[in-house]
Amino acid sequence: MESKPYEWEQIRNALTTISSDKQVDIFDVPESTALSTLVFKLTVTDDKDDSGTDDVTVEAEQIPQNESNSEGQCN
Repeated sequence: MESKPYEWEQIRNALTTISSDKQVDIFDVPESTALSTLVFKLTVTDDKDDSGTDDVTVEAEQIPQNESNSEGQCN
């Protein structure tokens, strides 16, 4: 089985689904999870099959529907 270089796993407040093998990922947070702290475990594996893990904490905020995002698009 081929290992993934990046593996994300949500370990706290499991109301968000994230399944990615990318270094950076974008995911939607349900409205019920807004203003919550989400914790993910990131495991990184190199080409020699050595790996390391770290916890990543994300503070979720609710963005009003009529505000523009960083790309100038309306949410």
